[in-house]
Amino acid sequence: MQLSEACRLYNAALQERRDAYRSHRISLNDYTQANQLKEIRDAGGLALPNYHCAQDVLKRLDKAFQAFFRRIKTGQKPGFPRFKSSRRYDSITFPSHGDGNKLLEKHLRIQGVGDIEIKLHRPVGGEIKTVSVKREANEWYVCFSVECESKPLPRLDNLAGIDAGLAVFADVAISDDIAENIRIPNPRWYREAETRLRRAQRRVARRKKSSNRGRKAIVLLQKVHARIRRLRNEFHHGQSFKLISGFGTIGIENLNVEGLASGKHSKSVHDVG
Repeated sequence: MQLSEACRLYNAALQERRDAYRSHRISLNDYTQANQLKEIRDAGGLALPNYHCAQDVLKRLDKAFQAFFRRIKTGQKPGFPRFKSSRRYDSITFPSHGDGNKLLEKHLRIQGVGDIEIKLHRPVGGEIKTVSVKREANEWYVCFSVECESKPLPRLDNLAGIDAGLAVFADVAISDDIAENIRIPNPRWYREAETRLRRAQRRVARRKKSSNRGRKAIVLLQKVHARIRRLRNEFHHGQSFKLISGFGTIGIENLNVEGLASGKHSKSVHDVG
């Protein structure tokens, strides 16, 4: 319910910006639009319970326009901000902890929803600043951004050079002649999941569009893609942590990743990440 209301506010704000510029050549910003929120809520035109959450929706739209103008200046394909489907609007953010949300011992309290049982995969360390509730493949997650003290790693004097590739993920050349070079294999998560992807995509293609069975098939496809993304992210973070923990200075080649990703090896480049 709150996601659909946030999506409706996003689309209405986008429509207002388009109409204002087309009819009067006026460029609106998130501050101007946020000043109308109180009047809209009092008139019953917005069912999003938390005021600051509604403000964040307008800031999200403003960031989309800033990115649009930045791409124009840099000569990239502009990509004007588009209207969003409620099925594709998958997250809302509470800008401050304690305002419309509260993390309890085993529950998360959300304004307009109530207490939701959660499973914390690790303790939240530091002061919680923002809370985002996210829907991914029909599963729900909450993301906390926290402010905590930095913990510097011990100083090391050894050197390493990294040669990234496709046959292997990376070859790490170590400055110490005694130690052997490290070769990190390429797990090829996407290639490994291609059979499951092919079956899931075939199931989506055979379903009637916008039917209940079609939506269920899309969710199954989303779960396969989500698993690939999580495995790749976990692998990247794990390897990067090992490298920065083991070496004081790391040299990395300057690759044109965008150029490689648009060539004949694009699938392999995207797969290795």
